[in-house]
Amino acid sequence: AKKHLAWYFSETHTVSPSANGFTQVFTAAEPQDDVSYTTRINYDQTLTPTMLFHIGVGLLHTNHPAIPPSFDQNTLGWAKNFYVNQFPNFTGLQNFAVGGVSLAGTAGSMGTGFGVEYLKDIKPTGNASVSLVKGNHTFKAGGELIVEGFPQLNYTRANGGLGFSAQQSGL
Repeated sequence: AKKHLAWYFSETHTVSPSANGFTQVFTAAEPQDDVSYTTRINYDQTLTPTMLFHIGVGLLHTNHPAIPPSFDQNTLGWAKNFYVNQFPNFTGLQNFAVGGVSLAGTAGSMGTGFGVEYLKDIKPTGNASVSLVKGNHTFKAGGELIVEGFPQLNYTRANGGLGFSAQQSGL
């Protein structure tokens, strides 16, 4: 019986300053430092001249942190601060025609609306199969396993979200 073992590894590392021209804490830009690993081991064995057995296991692991700059909310003079020391998210300020501001690329917001210390995509995978060749036909039976996981330490809206609008906010 012929046996074959194969291994695969890949790493992708992406760093982006997400720069929009503003370096102040009110910017919506969040630097990113993404790392993704893919590892796979495959084993094949010829059981008979017309039958092949295959088994494989792997892991895909991606980490996507998006951490805005730290900001001391005490400097705003509020009685109580929000959970995370980041500049609050102000929305509804994009209409410059009536006195608001228009910041290109930020959808009219000041401060971050989404921040995570880590956002991980963890996927263990596995598969097994048996292939059989009979004349001009190939028959294959097997199974596949993919385990989904998406743990995160999320700071979204923990820095405070304050929206401004011409719409009424109560009855």
